[in-house]
Amino acid sequence: IYLRNIDNTTFEDCIFADNFGTSNGNSMRGGAIFFALEEGGAVNFKNCEFNANEAPNGSAIYGMSGAINIENTTFTENSNEFTQNAKGGALFFYLNEGNPIIANIEKCKFIDNTTSQYGGVMFYREGGNAVVKESKISFKDCLMTGNAAKQDNGEGGVFYIDNVSEFVTLTFSIINSTIYNNTATQSGGVMTVDNAQEGSTLNVINSTITNNKCMGLLTTNAGYSGGFRFKEISLPFRKNIYNSIIEGNYTTTPENTNLPSDMTGQGPAHFIPEFNADLANSYIGYIMCDEFDPAVATNCVLNYGIDKLAGLAEDMESYIEEYGCIPLKDDATTKIAGNSQYLIDVDTNTDQMGRIRLFENNTCYIGAVEADETSISDGTGLKDALENSNLIYLSSDKLHINGISTENYIVKLFNISGICVETNSVENINSGIYIARIILNDHKSISQKILIP
Repeated sequence: IYLRNIDNTTFEDCIFADNFGTSNGNSMRGGAIFFALEEGGAVNFKNCEFNANEAPNGSAIYGMSGAINIENTTFTENSNEFTQNAKGGALFFYLNEGNPIIANIEKCKFIDNTTSQYGGVMFYREGGNAVVKESKISFKDCLMTGNAAKQDNGEGGVFYIDNVSEFVTLTFSIINSTIYNNTATQSGGVMTVDNAQEGSTLNVINSTITNNKCMGLLTTNAGYSGGFRFKEISLPFRKNIYNSIIEGNYTTTPENTNLPSDMTGQGPAHFIPEFNADLANSYIGYIMCDEFDPAVATNCVLNYGIDKLAGLAEDMESYIEEYGCIPLKDDATTKIAGNSQYLIDVDTNTDQMGRIRLFENNTCYIGAVEADETSISDGTGLKDALENSNLIYLSSDKLHINGISTENYIVKLFNISGICVETNSVENINSGIYIARIILNDHKSISQKILIP
């Protein structure tokens, strides 16, 4: 399907399977979808499936300009691994026309997508004219597992970023997502960043990234990274990592030795405070970089090697298969290690499963889900909210807090889907069960389930 200069197109409950783009001219681009849109145009996918599509550049989708919104969609076994120098096992974004790429990808699963060389799930690069632009790509509430860059020089088992244009800044966000068991053969089992421009940013917020690997004939040391690899010319790329677990990622040498390698900066100065890194409330097993400055990290546990100290449940494969995520152990201390403000700043109050995050005392679970091994089957996350059932009460269509005067807080009301439907008043609210979040003047917050009669 070829989409150019349209206003809005929506595909819902569609299956795109076994489509093939040849290596002849434009047909190389996108096995199922190609889009290049004017300003204000968007292509939308909801409740769709992309299965076993193939093209040398973007086996499922190729985007050149404009907005794409993908929700609750699965990408499975899309592949261009048998084409030399192929890019984007599922997605290829090549900014080459007037409008930037704006991609919002939520509640999606990327499973067993493969490329030969760059980006098992996604490849991003710019070309085109000398006009200042800002691209924004966000993966939220997503699962990526089993994806790979498979030839001997494969880079970016999940993501490959080449922010090469001096006129383009890129904001790339991974929020509430699980990245597990992905592979590259040369560098970056999770992500390889080739070029990056000043002003470009990587945000990793409340995500769980583990058991990814880099393994091949060229991976002679941990610097090739089973997790994130930032090449020397990507030095300006700012790395904001909050409330996340990045551990147990490794490089396998030709001698079958596993070396811890969660984040690697090629050359010096990839982690400098107030310049290109801010790490907070996170567990990162091993950072390899010349001149690493520990002042970039606040409330973090760093550089403990191949071990897993963040409290993730041990039977990861079973949890990935059943829930698409990995809970914390019941006794994990990291259930209160997160700072909820980082989620509030991106207008998020749920986890990867859609569970309400309670934000008690301005804390949250680190990682992708607000769940331990006992509570993960409670998909709404409401059990814990019952503990404070006498804190908030309803009077005269207003929500009140015991013992606190109304000028010292606001109350936001969320439905079970996590959407804010009202602030303070319930005058126009239908009866039902809601989550009320109290935000105090000192920005501390607490949440509770309430019944609106």
